[in-house]
Amino acid sequence: MKRPIGVATVVLVGVIAVGCDSARPTAPTITGPLFAAATTTTITASAPLTIADPGTIRVSGGVVHVRDLVLVGPVSGDITGTIETVGNLNVMQATSNGTAFGTFTITEAAGAWDGRFQGSFDAGVFSGTLVARGSGEREGLILRGSLAQTSPTTNVVQLTGTILNPGG
Repeated sequence: MKRPIGVATVVLVGVIAVGCDSARPTAPTITGPLFAAATTTTITASAPLTIADPGTIRVSGGVVHVRDLVLVGPVSGDITGTIETVGNLNVMQATSNGTAFGTFTITEAAGAWDGRFQGSFDAGVFSGTLVARGSGEREGLILRGSLAQTSPTTNVVQLTGTILNPGG
């Protein structure tokens, strides 16, 4: 019985000795940047919006509350395609001042932008901000920008913003 344990010990010592004498791995050689620098692209686009679904409207204490208002329309400019928004707003009847927020999807031939917006009405004119993530060929990109209604008598919204490519 003692003989197999002695052989096993000799084999173990030999394996350890061979392992200690083998060449050690070297650190990889880095020939380029470890991380690509993020890039941004400035964009502008406009969208004439029409009501596809008026949602639910109620008035309380002089405030008009609208929920799930669906607006749709074509998008043209540096982004082209169609947009669908689902918005919620609270606007004072007397002043046309208030707030709005919601979600949107801009569908392009190369992908889509899914995001959120928020903003305010000043005398009936909307302005706000948005952020969206890309999908399809836009996967990994982030759209950030500002929105501005072009006048109180039209539903045309102007987008000015940047597309961030975190990977360069």
